[in-house]
Amino acid sequence: MLYHIFWCFCVLENKLLFCANLGPKNGSWVDVTKQIDSVGSICIKAKRKSAELEYINRKKQEILGSLKTQIEVIERFNKESSALLSSFKNCGSTDTTANIKLTANVRGLNNVPLLYAAVEIMADKSVLERMLRSGADPRRGQGKDGSPINLARKQYERCREKERDSQSHAQSLRSAEAKTLLDMLLSSSN
Repeated sequence: MLYHIFWCFCVLENKLLFCANLGPKNGSWVDVTKQIDSVGSICIKAKRKSAELEYINRKKQEILGSLKTQIEVIERFNKESSALLSSFKNCGSTDTTANIKLTANVRGLNNVPLLYAAVEIMADKSVLERMLRSGADPRRGQGKDGSPINLARKQYERCREKERDSQSHAQSLRSAEAKTLLDMLLSSSN
C-alpha cells in the first residue's frame, strides 16, 4: 500500500534546516528530532496518512511508463547486440563476448528487479508478456515478498479475501486480473 506522508519543513532565520517525511505505517504520531549544530535540537510531530486513490493511480501510471521505457531499452539493446553479433560472425570472428543479452531480470530502483516491480503494481498483460519474452525469469529476482511468482500468489490471495469480504464487481475484476497475472507467470516458468 502506498502512503501519503506528512511532510514537515523546519525553517529558522530564513534557512531550511531539515525536511522530515517519517512516520510509522500504522498512522500513529511520531516525534522526529533533529540535532542542528548551529541551533540545537528541534522536534516535530508527524504521522502517515492513507493516500488518495487518484494519487495511487497517478504513481502507478508513472511507474508503468518507466517500466515500458526500460523494456524498450532492453529490447533495442538486444536487437542491436544481435545485429552486431551477426556482423562479427559474417567477418569470421569467433568472439563470444559480443553475445550479450539483457533481460527484465535487471534490477532497477532500490535493487528491485523490473519483473518484480511490474508484478507489484499489477502491470497490464502486454508489459508482462514483453518482459517474459525478453527472458525475465519469474522464479528469480528476490524482492521483499520473495520471487515475482510468490508476490503474484500473495496478491491473488489478498484479492480473493477482499472479494469475499466486499463482494463488489470491481473487486471481482481485480481478482480476475491477479489470477491472470499469476497464471501467466506460472506458465512461463515451466
